[in-house]
Amino acid sequence: MEEYNDSVRRRILKERFGIWKTFLQDLEKTAEENHTVARFPNSSTYIFSTGRSTFWMMDPSFGLEGSADEMRLIAELICQKISFIIVTHIHDDHCQFELVNLLSDSPVRWIVPQNCAEIFKQRSGIPEDKILVLAEGDSTEQHGIRITEHPGYHIEPGKTAKVLSGSYEITLPDGIRLFFPADVRDYHAPLPDLGHIDYTFGHVFLGREDATGETFSLLDDFCRFMMRTECRHLILAHLYEIGRLPRDLWTSRHAGMVRARMKELSPEIRVLVPEFGDALHLVKDPSLG
Repeated sequence: MEEYNDSVRRRILKERFGIWKTFLQDLEKTAEENHTVARFPNSSTYIFSTGRSTFWMMDPSFGLEGSADEMRLIAELICQKISFIIVTHIHDDHCQFELVNLLSDSPVRWIVPQNCAEIFKQRSGIPEDKILVLAEGDSTEQHGIRITEHPGYHIEPGKTAKVLSGSYEITLPDGIRLFFPADVRDYHAPLPDLGHIDYTFGHVFLGREDATGETFSLLDDFCRFMMRTECRHLILAHLYEIGRLPRDLWTSRHAGMVRARMKELSPEIRVLVPEFGDALHLVKDPSLG
């Protein structure tokens, strides 16, 4: 995707509904037998199919601008198709309660970290019997997918605000292992003993400098944190979050900086930068991705 400007922003807004609708409507058509496909509708939401019949999501946020009718249709499709939704934290770009509240009568199961479960319950209107709360170290199995909750990394050193969050280690039925540290602000925090990870989903954050600049204080820290997950693939996301001003917004230019630095530090890790509307078939062999 090209560098961010107002024209790009308008195009993202124009295309968003079509991407979401197509992903959800076509889940059965685009699913793969015995494999998982990850889909990227926006900066921080993921839609997955595992096999032909298990459809799940992480961090549901349609967008902070848009038509109420469009959001209602997306909610209807989620109700029809999605088995469970995982939440990492309750910032609007990850857990949009305007969308979540439209799902309160659906059969969808919700998985949320213990440290923000009460706030989620209060704001969502989701019945308690549909919410599975995981404490750090707890696991659950949903449709053959094992989900383990780990500490969140959103608390930024030197800041007084304490963002409640969690991270997730996920093992798919075919043995592929995923790690979602979500929005990381403390790149020196200890990681759990994850062992081998096939795919880490890394949300790009390179520091508090003006994002339109040329150098970033946390570029190395970001890369080294992701390297510590011992992943085979690093998927870079949380780009083009259009609710942000340009000085706070990360783009493919920044992802290119990460890719170049990762090539220097750990060339064996394959770095992927999906665009909105892309789908990625999760495989063991990097040459097949």
